Amino acid sequence: MSEYYLFSQAEISFLRKTLGPLSGGTGGAVLKKFSDRADSADRDAKIRFIANDGGTEATLRDGELELDDNAVISEGEDNGAYVMAWIWVDFAGTEFDKDPEVRVYKDPGGELEGTCSFGEAMGDLETEECQKIYEELMRTGTAMYGGGAVPRVRLERVAESETA
Repeated sequence: MSEYYLFSQAEISFLRKTLGPLSGGTGGAVLKKFSDRADSADRDAKIRFIANDGGTEATLRDGELELDDNAVISEGEDNGAYVMAWIWVDFAGTEFDKDPEVRVYKDPGGELEGTCSFGEAMGDLETEECQKIYEELMRTGTAMYGGGAVPRVRLERVAESETA
């Protein structure tokens, strides 16, 4: 299993100084990896530029597919390299949706008032109360709130198939 760690040039210099006396064995092997990595910084920057379509951003789209300035590069024997990038995953309409669309009904058995986002339905309610209502809505597909000065309302989550 491989893991990636990003080090600044200052951190690499520190590790070179620290591992330098350990020229043989594991210390030497680790030091060689850091030296090889530091020596390839210019090459890596050029590979990242190519991954970014030479600066045209035809493939990379802000907010959809993004490449960090220090993205990890994995180059093997083949004619190319893998460049680590970020891909945006939209939660809308999924079980992870943070602001699902809901139907709002007057009173538990009342008529449909309309459809809106969960956030709009909650309005000025306290965050803790909203969280409890949200959890109930996500778990069961329906939730109720209100009473006293606040009219009693039933929320029903709009199914993913209905929003697509």
